[in-house]
Amino acid sequence: MNIPGNLRNSILNRSPLTADTNRNIIKDRLPNEYLPELILRSGEEEVKNILDTHFISTKGLEILLRNPFTSDDFEDFISERQKTIQNAMEDLLIKERLDLIPKLRDMDKDIEKVELSLRSIVL
Repeated sequence: MNIPGNLRNSILNRSPLTADTNRNIIKDRLPNEYLPELILRSGEEEVKNILDTHFISTKGLEILLRNPFTSDDFEDFISERQKTIQNAMEDLLIKERLDLIPKLRDMDKDIEKVELSLRSIVL
């Protein structure tokens, strides 16, 4: 499979793994080769839960399971993973703040003003 170096080496194509997982499960295989084995061994929900902690969505898993897995599929996966990570960041930075009760939201704004004013002193 011919994948441009900038995509192959992108942070979007990285995930923290143990050396054991990399050596004994993934090896030099494509995702559509080792993921079905993991699903058979641990169950689909367990694999989805694990992948979710790596910011790989259900749609991302579906892309990784395509057979054959082509460079276009890889690009689809990278695009989906980017969306998943951006959504997670948005949830963390924006949506959680909106879920606060008004009093806590006001306190959060006040704290942010103080933090920003302190930043300008440090700089």
